[in-house]
Parts: sequence; structure tokens; C-alpha cells
Amino acid sequence: MQRKFEQARIHGVERIAAVDGAHVTVPEAHRNLRPVDYACTMSHLAAVQRARDRGAPSILIFEDDAFFDPAFPLRFAEYIAQLPGDWDMLFLGGYHFERPVIVSENIVKAVKTLTAHAYAVRDSVYDEFIRLNQAPPRIVDRNNTVLQARFQCYCFEPNLVGQESGYSDLMESEMPEKPLRYPFPIPGQW
Repeated sequence: MQRKFEQARIHGVERIAAVDGAHVTVPEAHRNLRPVDYACTMSHLAAVQRARDRGAPSILIFEDDAFFDPAFPLRFAEYIAQLPGDWDMLFLGGYHFERPVIVSENIVKAVKTLTAHAYAVRDSVYDEFIRLNQAPPRIVDRNNTVLQARFQCYCFEPNLVGQESGYSDLMESEMPEKPLRYPFPIPGQW
């Protein structure tokens, strides 16, 4: 990831060790979650809690299987300039299960966008993000869809960050690469 960050011209990244799904105990109240789902959610929760505790106005979270559009350094400035000022969450890539609302040439309002591989959380949603994920009904990216119904959540379109192919601990199988350009809504059931 450090090499990818350098190529994308992203500096000042702080690595936070993930919670290991092989060594986590899922509380009885959350037995609906597999250990890997619970661990993933706890990892994202820890990052947002750290940002809130430090008084950071926002946090940008990347998972270790994220990859960047080769033109990310150029396109990011163009895309971010289109982002409405009222944003609470911003997904740098996502998979839409319901048609998002087009806001501008490269910004859509997330309706049911499944994602957790590359996104920003603003301090305006920290408390609700933390509350929801401390007692998670589902894995963090599904919980993010709950927040999309209550907050101003946007996504870059086309995506500037995708997910690499390879073995997924969460899915317990080899996963295909999730491309930067994906038609919405994606096939499948919600």
C-alpha cells in the first residue's frame, strides 16, 4: 500500500493494525456476524474513534486491497472540486445496489452504495458512525448504507479507487477485481 500511496501522491498515511478475525471473540449479542465481519467492522470503528479523539475534521480510510486509477493524482482534484460542501461521507469507489442520484459530472449521491475500501468520514457523522458500529447489526460497509439514508453521502463516478482481486478473508474465497467503472445498479440481490 505504501507504494500505491506514493504513486497516487497521497502522503502522511498512518497505518492502523486491523483487528484479526482469526483471533477475535464476537460478543454474544453480535453472533449474526462472522468473526471476520466483526473484526473488519471493529477495525473501521477504531480508525473513526481515533480521528474523533484527535479532533480531526475528517478521516480517509483505505483497506489494504484498494487500488488507484492510474490518473488518480490528476482526477482527484477535478472530482473533489465538484463535491458539495454539505458532505458527511465520501466514497472514492463504490458498488451501487440502487441507482444513485447524479449530482455533477463525477459525483453521485449514494443511496445504497456498498463500500468500505476507500472512503472519507467527516466529523459531522463520527458519533453516529461510532454508535452504529459499536453494536453492529451488520458488517461496516452494510452499516454505511444505513448512514446514507440519514446523511449526505456521495461517491466518485467513475470510481477513482477499486478493489484488487485475490483471496478475501471476509468472503473466504478468491474474489475478482472490482473495476473502477461499474454499471449501476450492479446485478445481484440486496
